[in-house]
Amino acid sequence: MGGAGCSLTAPEVSVKSTDQNIMVGTVDSQPIVIPDEKGWEMLLEAPEIDTIPVSAMIYVYRRFCDEFPKFPGLRMGFVLAPTGKTWISMAVFWTGDRWQRVIVETVQCRRCLWRGTVAQTIRSGLYFGAANVEDAMKRARELPGLGCPQCGLTLLGHVIWINPEDLPASDAKV
Repeated sequence: MGGAGCSLTAPEVSVKSTDQNIMVGTVDSQPIVIPDEKGWEMLLEAPEIDTIPVSAMIYVYRRFCDEFPKFPGLRMGFVLAPTGKTWISMAVFWTGDRWQRVIVETVQCRRCLWRGTVAQTIRSGLYFGAANVEDAMKRARELPGLGCPQCGLTLLGHVIWINPEDLPASDAKV
């Protein structure tokens, strides 16, 4: 199941948000914890942070190990659910000065039928838990958007990242 160098044989430990393998930051004024590779190994062994369970651990771990480390700035982290009873996974992208919530998905251009994996910022439910949803969405819309790398048509959503592996060979710069 592990890929990209992730091990499934981490020793049993209790993961704390203060561990050196867990970065604590904010996204839209909401605390987020972002594990590094060792932090992910620790979470697989003990899927909780500060004694609060982590949701969807196996799926998130597999995707993190197989995909996200290849792409600078793209990470999977966790925010505390409003109930305070579980951590919810959240993909984020480093814009250069802040973390931005994103949905990572495969899209297809309506004009030229190019197909690729993107990170987009406008989706219902993405801003769940943000201190001010309207402000968070406004900041997301202010980020430079990307169009189809093949024909330039605006892609659905507000795309801020395109998987470099999906770019046409002469355009691998995103």
